[in-house]
Amino acid sequence: MVVEVTLGGRSWKIDTHAPIRKCWGYCHYRNNTIQVSKRAWASGKARDVLIHECLHAIFPYLNENEIDRAGTELDKMLTACYDSQETK
Repeated sequence: MVVEVTLGGRSWKIDTHAPIRKCWGYCHYRNNTIQVSKRAWASGKARDVLIHECLHAIFPYLNENEIDRAGTELDKMLTACYDSQETK
């Protein structure tokens, strides 16, 4: 499935079930495409991978450590918000 979104002022296509094997996901700057592997969905890592690759698209000047840190923080926030809604 391919989803079209705007990130960082640019139009991107996100392939949510890409047949990639070497990594969980990938951000292609040349063609504005983000891929999330089928394995990421099967292992429960898809949300983390989506956040990570979208951060690369929005902030191409950040290094991998900065992207990892920001992604982890966003994932913690989303988890807390979703968990708080499920208990109501």
